[in-house]
Amino acid sequence: ALYSEQLDNAWWAKTSATITANATTNPINGASTADAFFETIDNTQHNFYALYGTFSAGTEVTISFYAKANGRTRLRMNNGSSSITADFNLTAVTAVMSSGAGSPKISSAGNGWYRCSLTYSAVGGAEYLAMNLQDDSGNNTYAGDITKAMYFFGMQAETGVMTDYIAT
Repeated sequence: ALYSEQLDNAWWAKTSATITANATTNPINGASTADAFFETIDNTQHNFYALYGTFSAGTEVTISFYAKANGRTRLRMNNGSSSITADFNLTAVTAVMSSGAGSPKISSAGNGWYRCSLTYSAVGGAEYLAMNLQDDSGNNTYAGDITKAMYFFGMQAETGVMTDYIAT
């Protein structure tokens, strides 16, 4: 995924959301390069996404990122094109598939940060990395609160299993 530490870059499309760049320290080296993803007051989905590649059917793909609660603690990650989605709860520290087949994981990276990932088999074609904030009940569509956000850092997409973070 391009601009892995720059969610404010135009490469990342945003829906009913705003990004505050370099809002807090990241979990890798403590530099102030993690971004805050704030929802708007709109009654809709609050997300950001980008097309990161095209793959042949059956290719094993892993998408991963670091997340930290900042008023919001739940999110849904999906690949956009084939409805493979996983839900992550930073409070309960859980990762579950919500549709499609895949292997979601969540693990502590320290200081309130979690590394979340989803490994799945591509169905063939365009693949997206998409993040939707969820309300406290796990709803993807809701009236937003401009004071609630989540920090993100290190968006990564790769073939095969997850590796250590590589900045792009």
